[in-house]
Amino acid sequence: MFNFRGEFVRIIFRWLAVFLLICSIFISCKTKSSEVKEPPTVAITTDTSTTIVEKIREVEKPISKELGDVILERFKAVEGAVYRNDFDTWYKYLSHDYKKFLNNKEELLSLSSERVFLINNKIVLRTPEDYFKHVVVNARSGRAVIFDKFAEIDKYKVKVYCHIANIEDYKYEYYYVYQDNEWKLER
Repeated sequence: MFNFRGEFVRIIFRWLAVFLLICSIFISCKTKSSEVKEPPTVAITTDTSTTIVEKIREVEKPISKELGDVILERFKAVEGAVYRNDFDTWYKYLSHDYKKFLNNKEELLSLSSERVFLINNKIVLRTPEDYFKHVVVNARSGRAVIFDKFAEIDKYKVKVYCHIANIEDYKYEYYYVYQDNEWKLER
């Protein structure tokens, strides 16, 4: 006698086995490696003399030494302006979005009520110059910011890693964007 139910179950299991076999073949044929690659970086340390140490990892597209030199020079120009309290030079190196933020009075007032230092010293930010003086310059406490390394995010954006001189644990991360044919500091 023919057992329809048993035969049906066997057919379902066969098709399920074939389906799972096909799925496992497709999954095992993926070309992506499960190993996560870090982005390429160029480590640069500066003090009174500039030392450039390149670490080019095994990746598809290493960062060029030229880009590292350009970013380092822009970093020095921006930080030099901050160190000299030169608002005009610092401001010209800012991205369009950063300038838009600094010229938004509501954003500055909001920031004034969020930062503990500003609240404790009863400082209300009203202009980009106020922000420069009370936030940017004051954050450094008279110390230089040291460039550690940078990573290319894409061809129009890089991330710069740095720290306050003599305070290795106090790290900063800045972004620079390529606008108007030059690298500008992003907010």
